[in-house]
Amino acid sequence: MATASPIKTEPNDGDQCVVLREISWEGYLAVLRARGERRFPKMVYLDGDLYLVSPASRHEHLAERLGYLVMVIAEELDIPFGPAGGTTFRRKKRKGGVEGDKTFYFRNEERVRGKARLQLRTE
Repeated sequence: MATASPIKTEPNDGDQCVVLREISWEGYLAVLRARGERRFPKMVYLDGDLYLVSPASRHEHLAERLGYLVMVIAEELDIPFGPAGGTTFRRKKRKGGVEGDKTFYFRNEERVRGKARLQLRTE
């Protein structure tokens, strides 16, 4: 049976997180579908645990700044890259799924450019 519990966070970070335990892969996909195209809550799924995270304003501010830093460094060093926003990456075989605050393609940017859907096992 699935259970839920809050995760304790540092007092100053303000992020809110709830973990649902013993969630099947199919249950994880159902929660993703139910959330639809909305950005929140962010979700991390690993080995049957589903973390639902509502980032605080400070978290979002730092994520934006880090994203800008990555882009400026890549531009200045002339490294090709493609921003992927908060893309959801999931692998059934590894029983895992994650959504980054800011994600980028570097090494394989050319291979994923313009694609609406990716198969991580082959691309």
